[in-house]
Amino acid sequence: MTDVVVLRLKSSGTYYDDTTPAFGLRVGKNRKTWFVVRGRERLRTNIGQYPTVSLADARKEARKLLTEEPTKADRITFNEAYDIYKEALKSRKERTQYDYKRVLEKYLQPKLGTKKLFNILYDDITAITDPLTRSERRNTLAVGRTFFRWCVRPPRRYLKHSPLEGVEVPKAGKRKRILNKEELITVWHATVRQGYPHGTVCQLLALTGQREGEIASLRRPWINEKEQTITLPHWLTKNSKEHTFPHGNKVAEILEAFRVATILTCFSHAASRTSGRSQVRKAGFAPASELPRLH
Repeated sequence: MTDVVVLRLKSSGTYYDDTTPAFGLRVGKNRKTWFVVRGRERLRTNIGQYPTVSLADARKEARKLLTEEPTKADRITFNEAYDIYKEALKSRKERTQYDYKRVLEKYLQPKLGTKKLFNILYDDITAITDPLTRSERRNTLAVGRTFFRWCVRPPRRYLKHSPLEGVEVPKAGKRKRILNKEELITVWHATVRQGYPHGTVCQLLALTGQREGEIASLRRPWINEKEQTITLPHWLTKNSKEHTFPHGNKVAEILEAFRVATILTCFSHAASRTSGRSQVRKAGFAPASELPRLH
């Protein structure tokens, strides 16, 4: 194998070096990846991508690896790493845990679960993400990049390089669409017809401009009726900081009409995307459906 040969390789497939046993190049749709096969278990260890890693450097690294016995890190699969990662995720917010687990378990784990981490290539991941919608592709690449970076960091060192190293995740597009006056009136009438609890939450969302999960988990102790303010605890807000905001008379009127300890925790859409039911229970609160009216 020579530099000229490597440069000209276009067809997908696996190509082995003539001078270094068990060392080769995997050519995919978008990338060329150096690897070496080691040990009695014939474990394939990825070395890096061409041309970032040259033929000479890859061959040198392969010869070094062939003198070493594969370690436990060389044998770890995506599923095994993910089981450990889920424990590490417990220190993150409930919303973050839910979002990361949803993406990893829905998109990456079904295809990559039994693969050795060292054998997962950039092309394996893009084969999963390319058919997705723009927003889901972005989310999957972002979460996947974070997971593989975690695999690289000490003390784990499951990987020397992430298969998503250097991948730029496009920023989420800013929302420009807002409801006009007529649409807002239509929505408001619909919330009146629907009533408590879902319609009430939508009314408070329109009047306060807060996030759905924040309103869905709203509790009366956070409401200062005299000052007409609401204070959201740090564990509920996106930036993990306590947030106090003022509200008008209409909000006060709605809150007075529905004097429950928790405005809503059974709103399935809000609960599934935010801290929701589990976070409220974790804080020692019960869902709205289980709470008595307060007088």
